[in-house]
Amino acid sequence: MFKSVIKKFDKYLDMLEVENPNGFNEDLWTEVRKRLQQLEWLFESISGKHTKCLELSWRENRRIDRLRKEHHVTSGSITLLKTRDSRKIDRLLFEMETLTESFYYLAHRMRVILRHASKPLPGLHNFECVGARNARNKLLEHVEKDDSKIFGQSFGVGGDQGPTLKVERQSGEENRFPDAGLPANATEIRDNLERLLDAVLSKPKSTPSRRKSSS
Repeated sequence: MFKSVIKKFDKYLDMLEVENPNGFNEDLWTEVRKRLQQLEWLFESISGKHTKCLELSWRENRRIDRLRKEHHVTSGSITLLKTRDSRKIDRLLFEMETLTESFYYLAHRMRVILRHASKPLPGLHNFECVGARNARNKLLEHVEKDDSKIFGQSFGVGGDQGPTLKVERQSGEENRFPDAGLPANATEIRDNLERLLDAVLSKPKSTPSRRKSSS
Protein backbone atom coordinates (compact mmCIF):
# COMPACT_ATOMS: atom_id res chain seq x y z
CA MET A 1 0.00 0.00 0.00
CA PHE A 2 2.66 2.55 1.03
CA LYS A 3 5.81 1.24 -0.68
CA SER A 4 5.67 3.73 -3.56
CA VAL A 5 5.21 6.62 -1.10
CA ILE A 6 8.19 5.50 0.98
CA LYS A 7 10.40 5.49 -2.14
CA LYS A 8 9.34 9.02 -3.01
CA PHE A 9 9.78 10.08 0.60
CA ASP A 10 13.40 8.92 0.38
CA LYS A 11 13.90 10.99 -2.78
CA TYR A 12 12.36 13.91 -0.92
CA LEU A 13 15.08 13.60 1.75
CA ASP A 14 17.79 13.56 -0.92
CA MET A 15 16.38 16.80 -2.32
CA LEU A 16 16.19 18.49 1.10
CA GLU A 17 19.74 17.48 2.00
CA VAL A 18 20.91 19.30 -1.13
CA GLU A 19 18.72 22.39 -0.72
CA ASN A 20 19.08 22.53 3.08
CA PRO A 21 15.95 24.68 3.64
CA ASN A 22 15.24 26.57 6.85
CA GLY A 23 12.92 24.73 9.21
CA PHE A 24 13.64 21.24 7.88
CA ASN A 25 13.82 18.71 10.72
CA GLU A 26 15.48 15.48 9.67
CA ASP A 27 14.53 13.71 12.91
CA LEU A 28 10.87 14.27 12.14
CA TRP A 29 11.45 13.08 8.58
CA THR A 30 12.83 9.89 10.15
CA GLU A 31 9.76 9.51 12.33
CA VAL A 32 7.33 10.00 9.45
CA ARG A 33 9.21 7.39 7.42
CA LYS A 34 8.94 5.00 10.38
CA ARG A 35 5.21 5.69 10.64
CA LEU A 36 4.81 4.92 6.93
CA GLN A 37 6.63 1.62 7.41
CA GLN A 38 4.43 0.80 10.39
CA LEU A 39 1.28 1.65 8.42
CA GLU A 40 2.48 -0.59 5.58
CA TRP A 41 3.09 -3.49 7.98
CA LEU A 42 -0.24 -2.99 9.73
CA PHE A 43 -2.19 -2.79 6.48
CA GLU A 44 -0.63 -5.95 5.08
CA SER A 45 -1.10 -7.81 8.39
CA ILE A 46 -4.75 -6.78 8.64
CA SER A 47 -5.39 -7.66 4.99
CA GLY A 48 -4.01 -11.17 5.48
CA LYS A 49 -6.09 -11.72 8.61
CA HIS A 50 -9.15 -10.32 6.85
CA THR A 51 -8.83 -12.79 3.98
CA LYS A 52 -8.38 -15.70 6.39
CA CYS A 53 -11.35 -14.59 8.51
CA LEU A 54 -13.65 -14.46 5.49
CA GLU A 55 -12.53 -17.92 4.37
CA LEU A 56 -13.25 -19.39 7.80
CA SER A 57 -16.57 -17.54 8.05
CA TRP A 58 -17.68 -18.91 4.68
CA ARG A 59 -16.77 -22.44 5.78
CA GLU A 60 -18.53 -21.99 9.13
CA ASN A 61 -21.69 -20.67 7.46
CA ARG A 62 -21.77 -23.65 5.13
CA ARG A 63 -21.50 -25.96 8.15
CA ILE A 64 -24.42 -24.19 9.83
CA ASP A 65 -26.52 -24.45 6.65
CA ARG A 66 -25.87 -28.19 6.51
CA LEU A 67 -26.94 -28.59 10.15
CA ARG A 68 -30.13 -26.63 9.50
CA LYS A 69 -31.02 -28.97 6.65
CA GLU A 70 -30.14 -32.08 8.64
CA HIS A 71 -32.34 -31.01 11.56
CA HIS A 72 -35.03 -29.40 9.39
CA VAL A 73 -34.58 -25.98 10.96
CA THR A 74 -36.13 -23.46 8.56
CA SER A 75 -36.33 -20.34 10.76
CA GLY A 76 -35.01 -18.83 13.98
CA SER A 77 -31.57 -19.23 15.49
CA ILE A 78 -29.63 -22.40 16.01
CA THR A 79 -27.40 -22.95 19.04
CA LEU A 80 -24.03 -24.53 18.32
CA LEU A 81 -20.96 -25.42 20.29
CA LYS A 82 -17.85 -23.41 19.49
CA THR A 83 -15.72 -25.07 16.85
CA ARG A 84 -12.05 -24.65 16.10
CA ASP A 85 -12.94 -22.44 13.14
CA SER A 86 -15.33 -20.24 15.13
CA ARG A 87 -12.69 -19.74 17.81
CA LYS A 88 -10.18 -18.75 15.13
CA ILE A 89 -12.69 -16.28 13.70
CA ASP A 90 -13.16 -14.67 17.10
CA ARG A 91 -9.41 -14.38 17.54
CA LEU A 92 -8.90 -12.90 14.07
CA LEU A 93 -11.64 -10.32 14.66
CA PHE A 94 -9.99 -9.28 17.93
CA GLU A 95 -6.58 -8.98 16.26
CA MET A 96 -7.92 -7.06 13.26
CA GLU A 97 -9.81 -4.57 15.41
CA THR A 98 -6.74 -3.98 17.60
CA LEU A 99 -4.46 -3.50 14.60
CA THR A 100 -6.96 -1.29 12.76
CA GLU A 101 -7.27 1.03 15.75
CA SER A 102 -3.45 1.12 15.97
CA PHE A 103 -3.31 2.04 12.28
CA TYR A 104 -5.43 5.14 12.87
CA TYR A 105 -3.48 6.26 15.93
CA LEU A 106 -0.18 6.03 14.03
CA ALA A 107 -1.68 7.73 10.97
CA HIS A 108 -2.83 10.57 13.21
CA ARG A 109 0.67 11.01 14.65
CA MET A 110 2.07 11.22 11.12
CA ARG A 111 -0.60 13.76 10.18
CA VAL A 112 0.30 15.94 13.20
CA ILE A 113 3.95 16.07 12.16
CA LEU A 114 3.25 16.85 8.51
CA ARG A 115 0.73 19.59 9.33
CA HIS A 116 2.70 21.22 12.16
CA ALA A 117 2.81 25.03 12.03
CA SER A 118 6.63 25.00 12.02
CA LYS A 119 6.58 23.14 8.67
CA PRO A 120 9.36 20.69 9.60
CA LEU A 121 8.87 18.93 6.24
CA PRO A 122 8.58 21.75 3.69
CA GLY A 123 5.94 21.33 1.01
CA LEU A 124 3.99 18.66 2.88
CA HIS A 125 2.19 20.85 5.43
CA ASN A 126 -1.13 20.74 3.52
CA PHE A 127 -1.41 16.98 3.95
CA GLU A 128 -4.86 15.79 5.00
CA CYS A 129 -6.53 12.40 5.44
CA VAL A 130 -10.15 12.97 6.45
CA GLY A 131 -11.08 9.29 6.75
CA ALA A 132 -8.25 8.34 9.11
CA ARG A 133 -8.57 11.65 10.97
CA ASN A 134 -12.26 11.11 11.69
CA ALA A 135 -11.77 7.46 12.60
CA ARG A 136 -9.24 8.44 15.24
CA ASN A 137 -10.78 11.71 16.46
CA LYS A 138 -14.50 10.90 16.28
CA LEU A 139 -14.74 7.13 16.67
CA LEU A 140 -11.81 6.35 18.99
CA GLU A 141 -10.24 9.23 20.89
CA HIS A 142 -12.91 11.91 21.46
CA VAL A 143 -16.12 9.90 21.31
CA GLU A 144 -17.59 11.71 24.32
CA LYS A 145 -17.78 15.06 22.48
CA ASP A 146 -21.17 16.32 21.37
CA ASP A 147 -20.54 15.93 17.64
CA SER A 148 -19.80 12.21 18.04
CA LYS A 149 -21.18 10.25 20.99
CA ILE A 150 -20.88 7.02 18.99
CA PHE A 151 -20.30 4.85 22.05
CA GLY A 152 -21.32 1.44 20.67
CA GLN A 153 -18.49 -1.04 20.21
CA SER A 154 -18.74 -2.91 16.93
CA PHE A 155 -16.38 -3.94 14.17
CA GLY A 156 -17.26 -5.03 10.67
CA VAL A 157 -15.46 -7.08 8.02
CA GLY A 158 -16.18 -8.17 4.47
CA GLY A 159 -17.48 -6.40 1.39
CA ASP A 160 -15.75 -3.51 -0.32
CA GLN A 161 -15.29 -1.62 2.96
CA GLY A 162 -13.21 -4.31 4.66
CA PRO A 163 -12.33 -3.71 8.33
CA THR A 164 -14.71 -1.00 9.54
CA LEU A 165 -15.13 0.69 12.92
CA LYS A 166 -18.50 1.04 14.66
CA VAL A 167 -20.71 -0.37 11.94
CA GLU A 168 -23.67 -0.97 14.27
CA ARG A 169 -25.32 2.35 15.18
CA GLN A 170 -28.27 3.50 17.21
CA SER A 171 -31.13 5.17 15.37
CA GLY A 172 -30.05 8.65 14.30
CA GLU A 173 -26.32 7.86 14.38
CA GLU A 174 -26.08 6.36 10.90
CA ASN A 175 -24.73 9.50 9.19
CA ARG A 176 -22.50 10.67 12.04
CA PHE A 177 -18.89 10.11 10.93
CA PRO A 178 -19.47 6.81 9.12
CA ASP A 179 -16.24 4.89 8.63
CA ALA A 180 -15.43 4.29 4.96
CA GLY A 181 -13.32 1.27 5.93
CA LEU A 182 -9.59 0.60 6.13
CA PRO A 183 -8.85 0.15 2.39
CA ALA A 184 -10.47 3.48 1.48
CA ASN A 185 -8.84 5.36 4.36
CA ALA A 186 -5.40 3.88 3.67
CA THR A 187 -5.72 4.71 -0.03
CA GLU A 188 -6.60 8.31 0.83
CA ILE A 189 -3.46 8.62 3.00
CA ARG A 190 -1.27 7.18 0.26
CA ASP A 191 -2.74 9.19 -2.62
CA ASN A 192 -2.79 12.53 -0.79
CA LEU A 193 0.79 12.23 0.46
CA GLU A 194 2.02 10.95 -2.89
CA ARG A 195 0.38 13.92 -4.65
CA LEU A 196 2.23 16.38 -2.40
CA LEU A 197 5.53 14.55 -2.82
CA ASP A 198 5.13 14.55 -6.61
CA ALA A 199 4.53 18.31 -6.56
CA VAL A 200 7.61 18.99 -4.41
CA LEU A 201 9.88 16.65 -6.36
CA SER A 202 8.82 18.14 -9.71
CA LYS A 203 9.77 21.70 -8.75
CA PRO A 204 13.00 23.16 -10.19
CA LYS A 205 15.91 22.71 -7.81
CA SER A 206 16.69 25.81 -5.81
CA THR A 207 20.01 27.16 -4.56
CA PRO A 208 21.02 25.64 -1.19
CA SER A 209 20.36 27.94 1.77
CA ARG A 210 22.22 28.14 5.04
CA ARG A 211 20.37 27.04 8.14
CA LYS A 212 20.34 29.44 11.04
CA SER A 213 22.62 28.47 13.86
CA SER A 214 20.90 27.42 17.09
CA SER A 215 23.72 28.88 19.16
